[in-house]
Amino acid sequence: MISSKTIMICDDHELVRKGIVSTLETLYVIKECDGRDFEKSIQGNIPDLIIFDYILRKTNGIELFRTAYKSGYRGKSLLLTNIEDRLIKDQAQAAGMDGYLSKRENLAVLINVIHRILQGEKVFLEPEFINIENIPGNPFSMLSFREKEVVEAISQCSSYEEGALRLGMSLRTFQKHRQNISKKIGKLSNVELMKLAFVWGLVSDPGLQTTYH
Repeated sequence: MISSKTIMICDDHELVRKGIVSTLETLYVIKECDGRDFEKSIQGNIPDLIIFDYILRKTNGIELFRTAYKSGYRGKSLLLTNIEDRLIKDQAQAAGMDGYLSKRENLAVLINVIHRILQGEKVFLEPEFINIENIPGNPFSMLSFREKEVVEAISQCSSYEEGALRLGMSLRTFQKHRQNISKKIGKLSNVELMKLAFVWGLVSDPGLQTTYH
């Protein structure tokens, strides 16, 4: 018998969503969406539990949960991700989510965690320590430590001059690092760079303060 509990799967990868749906649809009422249509999907149709992927287009699952919470969502939440990083687990917990689980866990563990969360438990299974920078496909893994500092400074400062002063370097050196970042990642505007850095956890806020675009 299918439970009356409704679970929403929020994942940008359709094949991943379908895999999770096929696992859970005999147990629960299942809805699905991606990061782009999430807010529309939950309007007037509040699920008992939302399972968020971490990496979503232009945002991440923790930030999307925060958005839902600010809009009044008080159901349960689980971060289900292939990025196994204790920092992300801790961020999910600090944000008020109800659980964290690696996608590498088997289906029995997933079902057990969902059941426990729906019963009111907080379930944050300790991931193996895998630095997010080592995840395949992370463009920022190509950057030097100093270049990553420049990316963070761009997100926090109102100009390149302020960023250079904060990092104790000349404006010319700061600009040279920015050029090297473009060579390694691609010719992105600062706005595009910040959004990408936010998705990969390098900056905490995708909002761009710098006046240099």
